Amino acid sequence: MPTLVETSSNLAIVHASAGSGMGEFIVSARSNVDAELESHRRSIAAIGKLPAWDVALDDAYPAWTPEPGSTFLQFVRDRYASKLGQPVDIRAVHAGLECSVLVKKIPALAARPSNIVSIGPDVENPHSPAERARIAGVQLLYDVLKDILSNANRLT
Repeated sequence: MPTLVETSSNLAIVHASAGSGMGEFIVSARSNVDAELESHRRSIAAIGKLPAWDVALDDAYPAWTPEPGSTFLQFVRDRYASKLGQPVDIRAVHAGLECSVLVKKIPALAARPSNIVSIGPDVENPHSPAERARIAGVQLLYDVLKDILSNANRLT
């Protein structure tokens, strides 16, 4: 996907112990490509070791690459559009999604990653104390999910 960021990181948390000279820097990295994620994490670790700091790499959010041409995505788009009454805009986001965890933990999904999509209601101010979802969007999502499950036999 040409406009989608592939790999990134951010300085997520800084802990400093007053008077001890000790600190902790937590860097959060994500990618749509597992190999790029691991390479990026190793680079961050190498930079951390330059001043002889202790470096630990915790588990990362696994990568997941969306498949915009998948039959399942088109099916979900059609079901969503039928409930919404208008065309649906499909876009990929550079974020940690549950899809990546499911693909990593469920072998059947890993074998056919084109059979997984991420959908959700409109959310305002995500990951903040002011986060909220539009109730109408939650109801629409519920109706779409029911429709997807009711019509899943059309996929075969």
